[in-house]
Amino acid sequence: MQLRQGLQGRSKILEWSRKYPVNEDICIENLVCGVQERENLTKCELIKVAKWKVEKGRNTVWRVKETIPDDVEEITGNAFQLTDHKESIRYLRCLDGVGRAVASAILHWFHECPYPIWDIYARWSVSLNECWNQYKNNDERWEAYVEFCRGIADRYEVDMRTLDRALFKYGEAKMPPVC
Repeated sequence: MQLRQGLQGRSKILEWSRKYPVNEDICIENLVCGVQERENLTKCELIKVAKWKVEKGRNTVWRVKETIPDDVEEITGNAFQLTDHKESIRYLRCLDGVGRAVASAILHWFHECPYPIWDIYARWSVSLNECWNQYKNNDERWEAYVEFCRGIADRYEVDMRTLDRALFKYGEAKMPPVC
């Protein structure tokens, strides 16, 4: 994995991050303190995260709405205690409608450790798609992606949200169309 040419360097990451409309994050940013204090998500908060992450009209949000509130609180609470990348995302994926993208968004926003968001544009921005077959499965890809993004954030002294915004916007602008 490697950062695409147009993202190499702290100034490039900051430049691309600024292109992300921060008002899109406000609905989730407003949840962070309460979730971190309680150390779990409520069903209502889970629905907000799912709506923020997935495209409108996808059945993910409808499936999330079917989740039992006690399950949401228990599973997210347990996932926030885990430090193993594969286990934390695997645990969250036990919730109805929560796939890798939504689970990674939950970890990104609310876990005490920094996590990137599993997004096609972001993955393209770090050339993960080109080395896809190097990993046996998505769990290995996820683990490698987390470690790579943490290393980049440390190297360029940016927080994970800044890096994630840059990866998303760069990929959205530069990734060739998928047929």
